[in-house]
Amino acid sequence: MSSDRNPLPREVGRAPLEPDEPVSCHTCLREVPRSVALATEGSDYVFYFCGSGCFARWGAPSPRDRSPANPT
Repeated sequence: MSSDRNPLPREVGRAPLEPDEPVSCHTCLREVPRSVALATEGSDYVFYFCGSGCFARWGAPSPRDRSPANPT
């Protein structure tokens, strides 16, 4: 594979998002401008969050993950 080729776009077939285009918070589904949203990226996705509280809730273990043998 040639190193001078452009990498694939994040979302095939979709134009890049504008800074003020609304995105949905992955945790609470509230819409916020992309320019103020927090984001985390994986190899195939981008999750947006409306603030640090929703980001922390997303990263926190769920009640099912907590057990007497593994308290948090």
